[in-house]
Formats: sequence, C-alpha cells, structure tokens
Amino acid sequence: MNNSNYAALLLAAGIAFSLLSGQAGAQLEEVIVTAQKREENVQSIPIAVTALSEATLRNANMLNLDDVARHVPGFTVTNYNPVTPQPFIRGVGSSPSDAGSDASVGVFIDGVYAGRAGGYRADMYDIQRVEVLRGPQGTLFGRNVAGGALNILSNAPTDEYAGDIEVTGGDYGLWGVKGMLNGPLTDQLAARLAFAVRQRDGYTDNTVTGSELQDEDNKSVRGRLRWELSERVTAKLIADYVKDDLQGPAARSYTGDPADALGSVGLAALVPFVLPSSSDPFKIEADIDGRAKREMYSATLQLDWETPLGTVSSVSGFRHNDFDYYDDVFGLAFDPASPLEPLLTDKTEEESDQFSQELRITSAADQLVWTAGLYYLDQDVDQLETFSPLGFPVSYDQRADTTSYAVFAQGTLPFGEHWAVTAGGRYSYDERDFKLDTQGFDIGFGLLTPDPANPDAGAMPFSASDDDSWSKFTPKLSLEYTPNDDIFSYITWSQGYKSGGYNGVATNQTAATTPFDEETVNNYEIGVKTDFLNDRMRLNVAAFYMDYEDLQVFVSSFESTVGLLVDNAGEADIYGVEAEFFYAPNDRLDLTATYAWLDADIGDNEIGTVEEGNSLTRSPEHSASAAIQYRLPLANLGDLLLRADYAWQDKIYFDPENYELSAQDAYGLLHLRAALQAHSGWELALWMKNATDEDYWVHAFDSSFGSDLASSAIQGAPQTWGVTGRYSW
Repeated sequence: MNNSNYAALLLAAGIAFSLLSGQAGAQLEEVIVTAQKREENVQSIPIAVTALSEATLRNANMLNLDDVARHVPGFTVTNYNPVTPQPFIRGVGSSPSDAGSDASVGVFIDGVYAGRAGGYRADMYDIQRVEVLRGPQGTLFGRNVAGGALNILSNAPTDEYAGDIEVTGGDYGLWGVKGMLNGPLTDQLAARLAFAVRQRDGYTDNTVTGSELQDEDNKSVRGRLRWELSERVTAKLIADYVKDDLQGPAARSYTGDPADALGSVGLAALVPFVLPSSSDPFKIEADIDGRAKREMYSATLQLDWETPLGTVSSVSGFRHNDFDYYDDVFGLAFDPASPLEPLLTDKTEEESDQFSQELRITSAADQLVWTAGLYYLDQDVDQLETFSPLGFPVSYDQRADTTSYAVFAQGTLPFGEHWAVTAGGRYSYDERDFKLDTQGFDIGFGLLTPDPANPDAGAMPFSASDDDSWSKFTPKLSLEYTPNDDIFSYITWSQGYKSGGYNGVATNQTAATTPFDEETVNNYEIGVKTDFLNDRMRLNVAAFYMDYEDLQVFVSSFESTVGLLVDNAGEADIYGVEAEFFYAPNDRLDLTATYAWLDADIGDNEIGTVEEGNSLTRSPEHSASAAIQYRLPLANLGDLLLRADYAWQDKIYFDPENYELSAQDAYGLLHLRAALQAHSGWELALWMKNATDEDYWVHAFDSSFGSDLASSAIQGAPQTWGVTGRYSW
C-alpha cells in the first residue's frame, strides 16, 4: 500500500470515529499574528500566511524549518548541508551561499532579519509561533523578501513562575534535553531562560573510512528579559547562542556510470581507480567524511513607547555567525591503494557580523490603521572557499560589506460598511563593496578561466574589487471586502525586490567585477478566508500570478568542467493556487489539510544551459499535507493525544537546467505521535518520523559536468523513532 493510501485511510478513520464519539460544540481558536508589524487576527489580513503555534509545533514533533515546510502550502526547504539551508516559497529562493549574494526568502527572528543562510537553521525550542508569509513582503519586511518571509517568534517572559524539562531518547543513539525557566525577578522585571541539547549518531555509513555520517550535535541557549521601565515604556532584551559540530552532514550517494561521466570530460584514465558505488542509499563511498561546524550568537533590544499617536518601537539587532564545512563534493571514491586525491572537495570558512536598526510607529487609531518607519542594516561577510580537484586547491577569499537603508509606510482605511483599502510602499537603497582574491592552479576543472579582457594570458589567479548600489520603490495596494464576520476577501497588487550582487566564486577578474542585476517581481493575488459551522471549520484559499524580471538563478557553466555562478534568467512566470483547511467536528478531533498547485517556468533568457520553459528549482507542481489529531480523555488521569501527519510533494528539479538524473521524484512522508498528557503536568510521548521508511533526497545536483549522466545526492532521514518525556509546572 502506498503512502497516499495510508493517509486516505487515516483521514477516513478519523472522520468516521469523530461521528461516533466526542461532543459537538468545539471551535477553532483565533490565530493572532504579527505579519503586519501589529497583532491581528490571521483571518482579517490581506496576506497568505500560515501560523503554527507552540502546541502545534510540539504535537507534530516539528524540530526545524524542514518540518515546518511540510505543513505550509508552497513552501520547500532543501539543504546542501545543515549550515546552508535553502528555503523556497512559491518557487522562489536562493541556492548559493557565497559572500556576494543574498537569499530571496527573508528570515526574521524576534523581529530581526537573519541575513546569512547559516544563521537560522537550528533546533527550534521554546517557540511561541512560526509565521510563513507567502509572496513578496517588500513594504513592511523590506530587503530580500521577494519570495516571502519567515517570522519566528520565541516565547516572552511572563509574570508567573513556570518551567518545564523535556528528555528525549531514540534510535541511532538519539538523546536530547530541553528546559525552560520563567518568572518575575522584581515587580517590573521578568526573565525567561531556555536551552536545548540534541545529539544523535549518523545513519549513513562511509564504506571507505568506516565512519557514521549525518549525525546531530546541537547546543542552544536563549535568555529573555522584559523590563517595565514605566507605565508607557517597555524594554525587551533577547540573547541567544547556538553551536553545532557535525560529521559528514553532506554525505552524498552517487548515481550513474562513472565511466560515462568522467569520460565525457577527458578523465577516463581515472575510471579504473573508482570504487563501486553501493546500491544502499545509506552507504556511500567518499575519500573524506567531511564536517560542518557552526557557532552563532545574537542580541536584540526592543524598546516600546506607548504614545497618544501610537506605539513607537526601536528594534536593535546584532548577529554573529561563524561556520565552516568540508565536503567530498561528488561522493565518488578512489581505491585507497591508489595515489589519487579525492576528485573534488569543497572547504569553506565564513565569519559574518550584522547590525540592524528599525525605528517604527504603529498607530493607535481605530479607523485609519497605519505603520511607518525607518530601517538600517550593516553586514560584513568574510568567506574563504577552496575547491581542490585531485588535490590541487583553488581558493576564493571573499569579502562583502553591505549597507542598506529604507523608509516605509502602510495604512488601512475602511470605507462603507464592508470595504477597506490598504496601501503602502517602501524605498530601499542597498550598496555593496566586494573584494575577491584567488590563489591556486587550475588543472582543467574551470575553477580559473582566461579573462575576456586578456585571453592570451590564460587562466591565472587574480585579485579584484568592485562596488555597486541598487535601489527600488516597492508599493502595495489591497482592496478588502468583508461581507460578514465569517468571510474576508481581498485582491492585492504588490512588488518585491532583491538587491543585486557579485559572484563569490568568479573564475576571472571580469566576472568578479561584473555584478548581477537586482530581481523584481509583480505579484497579483486574490484570496478569501472563511469560517463555517460556528467557527468549527475554516477554509482559506489564495490564487496568484507572479511576474519576475531578472530572476537570479544559480547555474553551472561547463565551458571547462566546473563553474558555479549566479546569473539573471530574464523573465519568469509563476501561477499558483494555495488552500488551507481546518476542521474541529467536536472537542476531541482536529483535522487539517493543505494543498498547493504551482506552475513556475523560466521565460526567455540568455543563459546558454537554461531553456525557456524549464521549471524553477524546488517547485513541485502539486503538493499537499494532511493531519489528524484525536484527544481521548482518560478520566482523572489526563488525555491520550494521537496524531498523524502526512506530507506529499510532486517531482522537483534541483537546478534550472532541469537535469533528470538529479531530479527528485514525487514522495510522501508519514509522521506519527502518541502522547499521554497528564493533568499533573507530565507528558510521555512515543513518536515515529518517516514511518513508512520512504527514500528521498534533501539535495542533489548533476555530477557529470552538464551531461546528465550522473548525479550526487544527499539522502533524507530514514525511519526514526523515539520517546519523549516532559514535565511542566
């Protein structure tokens, strides 16, 4: 029986059971979000947004953004390795992680933009809510949110003494501990401290070195203070620290005939030394294990001042991110007895510092509701990336200093009895200074190429520097119609913008000093949010068309052998429909489902390897999820909570060239959890992830130098299970 049948049976069984048991009268909870920089009901704002509460995160055993994505329509997360996640919303995202480029999906943690890809994929703990805003959010969230935004909010301190401790154990040597303490320190000062530790052995074996790869080793701590300075002024201070130390997180399996792949680029002499590739997806052949290490810390200070005009907020944020990883790129090993070095390795070290400041005012008026503000960001990134083909290193020492300024405003004005109009805009100015120094000797892998300005000099190391600036006004206009308390509809036109940048692994001086252009998008969207059956059923639907210009894509150039760059793909047309369904037929049963249809194609472009009509990367045409949660009362003991989550996605490509061998076919994942929740504060849960042991990839790429003869892929997690005990007071 396939996974679709499993999900269908679970849904059918849950619905039938609900009709035979339980009590009517349950209502769906009101969901409050801050998607427009103020607290509002998610059912009354003109944005396609999914909000996942702390209870949902815990009951569905969501540990990171990968898990979140499976419960949000149109949202996909893949990982080159854990320190370089790749979020995509509605087919828009970014793959590169060099110093000269940015993401197309913005991640905001407690109101502060996390500018680097490695700065946010960590174990989620003590989280109040995760909001996923789909579509351009250029007015209020600003830079690099052309595809959408993630708004992650941690729990704030309260004036009550409380705490919890959680311990987890499972297969593959899994163990973890989470904890939280909260309470008042004085009449005006409250504090909250949370921590998480999680370790697990690897589930992939390297047959060459004998090591276990794709393990977990994460440590996190967060502290929060809330200080009531006066009746009108509140200060909130947040500080956190995260450390990861992982072995072989990018372990890659190799698919294809090495003789064909290597022979196509003149490397047939290496074929006799290649070790056979295992057919077991959790056994790989690699000359090195690889690693990923990350250390990051941040501090946020928010001051809120209540005035007769509205709330004046100052949000100051500092973020530091330090990571390095070392990968065997292809997952293709040579006989240890041979003198050959690995075919290609990638070693990257990065250190980044970011300071941001936002000053805004949010109105207190009942009729005209508005927000206005100023924004500033300064980010410094130093990255050293070294590719070593057959032991001959070529390094790219990159430095990018980015400064961004913005002014923004948005307001909503009701007119008539049922209508309102929302209008806003943001002016952004970004400037970037970029430097690149290369060293090494190219042996024909295209890591250094002749400069078009001086082709006779051949491929040689170079030093280059350049600076450029980009600016854009991004407006938004929405018309809203609310015929009654149960129906909210809207039609929106909005623009998004992502600044241009530089290629951090440019192979000659001209390429290094030629920036790629900014990308812009016009989004046309119509949506309806509805509640039925006395607030027991909810259906939200959004349909959209996104018209991209100068879409930035990550492509491979194989004029020699290897070349990675960001280029503007010209136009892209994206059509889609998204739906979310929630139903509480009684006070014991909750049903949820999501669906997304996406038609995302690259238009006319001047990239030689990308054909018009190719699908955008990580853009499944169809994707869906369903969840059943049933609460069985156990007299005076407590409740038995049973939950099943199923997520399915259609075929995706990992590259704009749409190579077939590295494409991920359609697949689905089933997660199960049963928890005994005692009235006394105890909870004991048994859970299983990927219950049907589905094979799938979290990242893949063509490893035959553009011939579509071989692929290298990172395997997703197999079936895992564990037990979690928790006590709250």
